[in-house]
Amino acid sequence: MYGTQRLSPRFRVDIVLGVVFTVITCGIYNIFWNKKQFEAMNTLLGREEYNFWLWLGVSFITCGLFHIYYQYKFGTDLDAFLRAQGGTTETHFGMLGLLLSLFGLSVIADAIFQQEFNKLTG
Repeated sequence: MYGTQRLSPRFRVDIVLGVVFTVITCGIYNIFWNKKQFEAMNTLLGREEYNFWLWLGVSFITCGLFHIYYQYKFGTDLDAFLRAQGGTTETHFGMLGLLLSLFGLSVIADAIFQQEFNKLTG
């Protein structure tokens, strides 16, 4: 895997169900899914880098533009963490998150990020 850093099983999410619930709830479930991913990333980074309420408020005010930036930042930080743990350097999650979000497919980026988190829950 990626070295010794592990996440609690509470950060594991069934990806298919996450996508299905997001579609069924017209995106509302994705808000809670992002909150869980922010908590997981903060745990991995060992600091409070991702603030759910700030993200939610500013994303609302900017009509989603801040969310696009956060998808890029989130993916970039995930890449950096995985490289530090000895993982591959060819993932480019930041660019992937940015491009998918620009085309309204951020739920796909969330699913890809979640796959990495699920690997880290062992």
